[in-house]
Amino acid sequence: MGILLAYAASCGVQVIVETHSEHVMDGIRIAVKDQILNNNKVKFHYLSKTNEGLTKLETPTMDEEGKINFWPDGFFDQTLKNRSKLAKRSR
Repeated sequence: MGILLAYAASCGVQVIVETHSEHVMDGIRIAVKDQILNNNKVKFHYLSKTNEGLTKLETPTMDEEGKINFWPDGFFDQTLKNRSKLAKRSR
């Protein structure tokens, strides 16, 4: 799905997607790495609540290889935690 969205965007279509799917985001990142879409045409926005109840907007950037410069706290962190745990060997 992410690669399909990237193809649409590469044709000049403005695509706005709300998703919780890392698969969609990874598809877009792969499309950037494969030069289907220029990284400066991609914006990821992450919204969260502060302790004061205000909305906080964070916008990580992506390089030409599809790498994200930072992952905001809570941004797909459960998957990373699960993968880390699965990668560790039991002793």
